[in-house]
Amino acid sequence: MTNPFDSIPGNLGISTSSRKGGQNLALLIVIVVAVGLTVSTEQFLSAENAQNLIVQMTPLLLVALGQMIVVLTGGLDVSVGAMIGLAAAIVTAPVEPALAVLLIMVAVTVVGSINGLTIALLGIHPIITTLSTSTVITGIALILRPTPGGDVPGWLAGTAGRDIAGIPIELLWCILALLLALGLLGRTKLGLYIYAIGGSAENARLAGINVVRVTVLSYIACSAFAALAGLFLATRISSGDALIGLPFTLASITAVALGGTQFTGGLGGARGTLLGCMLLAFLSNGMNLLNVSPFLQAIVAGLLLLIAVGFTRRKTIGI
Repeated sequence: MTNPFDSIPGNLGISTSSRKGGQNLALLIVIVVAVGLTVSTEQFLSAENAQNLIVQMTPLLLVALGQMIVVLTGGLDVSVGAMIGLAAAIVTAPVEPALAVLLIMVAVTVVGSINGLTIALLGIHPIITTLSTSTVITGIALILRPTPGGDVPGWLAGTAGRDIAGIPIELLWCILALLLALGLLGRTKLGLYIYAIGGSAENARLAGINVVRVTVLSYIACSAFAALAGLFLATRISSGDALIGLPFTLASITAVALGGTQFTGGLGGARGTLLGCMLLAFLSNGMNLLNVSPFLQAIVAGLLLLIAVGFTRRKTIGI
């Protein structure tokens, strides 16, 4: 069977076999950390702790997969945390469930379109663009939900915090999200074009790819994954909170970087992002088990991002 990536016109300067980025290194680090935590604390391998790990990792994986999509184009979205809060605020608002879903879909489309068009057409840096939209989104979310509260609709209430045949339902969220991302990147033309633009936007344009449209769709997809994370978190805590997603902005970027996705675009994928999320979840869980100060944990998270991005192979000026 012919690899679809082999058919991308133009010299992207990146071999097909290298598109997975630093996934092998990420896997090695995950294994080393898991072994270290197993030796350090007996609780790490317990069934209860395993379930806690899955619950902790689920929202991060959801938002990180979306973040990965725009990073593959050479972009970045720091509005994902705000979108999580907006989705949580909308779904717990006193409106009909169908209207809440419609409003979330509209918000995802509008935010993603504004981000993508501003970046692709006006040439404004992704961080500046998405930081601006993040401020607006957070303001809207706080208008809808100025204080934490509200009720999760019945159709959503049973999708977190319970088991199905002994399997945490959160694991199903992870599997479905991962399959969706893998399918998008590996089985659709959009995924093919995302890699092509990340490798060389100019070569992609010369090859006939509509760079603006693909960029817009990438940011819409990113917002959609963030909104899913917002729905999950609202379901998990049984209420809405406009600020609940803010910590996930930096965490999603860190997970993508640790998973080996190159921040200049074109290299990386969903499997690496999963490994990055696992590594962050293992470290956070392990430090909690070892009673490490939350302030020290924040320092570790910042250093991880700096190291992950610093060791990323970069060919162009950017992040």
